[in-house]
Amino acid sequence: TAVAALERYAEAEALLVAVLPDAVGRVGEKSGYVARAWNELGSVRQDLGRYADAADAYRRSIAITDASGDGAPNALLAQTINNLATLDEERGDLAAAEAGYRRSLA
Repeated sequence: TAVAALERYAEAEALLVAVLPDAVGRVGEKSGYVARAWNELGSVRQDLGRYADAADAYRRSIAITDASGDGAPNALLAQTINNLATLDEERGDLAAAEAGYRRSLA
């Protein structure tokens, strides 16, 4: 988000948390917009060092974007899986990171 780009991560997190329920109400919880918001929230929480919360947000985004099951390439899915892999690497879980990186490239 633009706020996160200014390194105002706590403010960015608060904004994303505030907007998510409204976005779900407007476009549905399975929307790409909602999936993108979860991915962004994961990134912000990762920058804040809140790794468990970041992983949860990334997994929620992945669940939404992966739910189509049509096998079509999905840039957001690949990006979010890559973000989770980077988080796994930061936490020292190299096996999970490698698996995530490989999946993001598939």
